[in-house]
Amino acid sequence: MDAATAALDRTLSRGRDGDLIRWEWFLGVREKNSDTFVFATYFALAAFSLVLSVSTQSMVVVLVEYVLWGFLAYLFIGLGTHMSQHWAMWGIGLVATIISLLSVWSVVWRLRANRTLYALVGEHLESQAVLVSQLVLFLALSAVSCYFTAMLFRFLIAAPAAVGSRAVDAPAADQQR
Repeated sequence: MDAATAALDRTLSRGRDGDLIRWEWFLGVREKNSDTFVFATYFALAAFSLVLSVSTQSMVVVLVEYVLWGFLAYLFIGLGTHMSQHWAMWGIGLVATIISLLSVWSVVWRLRANRTLYALVGEHLESQAVLVSQLVLFLALSAVSCYFTAMLFRFLIAAPAAVGSRAVDAPAADQQR
């Protein structure tokens, strides 16, 4: 875990310093309208995920959604502003953890209902193998997203404020006097 923690710390530091993503247009977004970028991309992906989740609920769709949210978290960390890194932590990491834990609870409930139905009727409503594989998937996603959120929280508490944050730009209260 120490190697993973060190790699995540390096990635977060590079994002805060503006060295993680060096594309010209991205650096322009970082300097001029980072808040708009954060809001627009977050809510666009949230709408897309909602449509995708309503249309079908397969394990492949769940994995695609988590990959897209992971990429967005990487972009937010690469943006390096105070707000973008906090949205990566609270808006993506914490929400992913909560959704994964609720999904674990849902699969456990479906396993229990499946077992009860089998005892009453003699047939399974859903495949036990599929439910167990979903349980393993959601437990792994819960662990990864919880770890990411905890490490990002630790980094943001220990690190100085990011570039472009109001904490850096605004003068301290004692300097205004």
